[in-house]
Amino acid sequence: MKKNIQLVIVVLIVLCGLQAVTSPFNLKETTVQGSKCDTTFNTYGMTTNTTTLTLSITDGIGVHTHIKNIGDFNATNITTQITITGRLFNITYINRNGPYIAPLPPNETLDRGVLPIGIGLITVYVTISAANAAPVTKTAQGFLLLVYVHLK
Repeated sequence: MKKNIQLVIVVLIVLCGLQAVTSPFNLKETTVQGSKCDTTFNTYGMTTNTTTLTLSITDGIGVHTHIKNIGDFNATNITTQITITGRLFNITYINRNGPYIAPLPPNETLDRGVLPIGIGLITVYVTISAANAAPVTKTAQGFLLLVYVHLK
């Protein structure tokens, strides 16, 4: 008897789950004081405080990234991911610097660095993002000699 009850419960859960997946969303129009308006969520006329970030990669002793906020609002919760892969000795160095807690004001720059060790050709992948900015990704190729990096 206990197995039958468990089976009935499982069947009901599965059927309810299938009904929820197969039933389409009904977005309806409503009338508010004689005018039609949709009930979907829109942010007409609202400021979203989005900003724009730029990214540059420089070489020298290690790999350096320079993140600049070129938008009109503070960039918040900035995260960076720097990945360096090498071909000669199969080095892989991953550094996740983030999140950067303080907001980055407009026209300000945030610098991050990585100090890989090795010898050979390398590829540098850098991705930055912020809570209110689109992600930016750049790739650079170069040569690593111990800790000195030369990018093309």
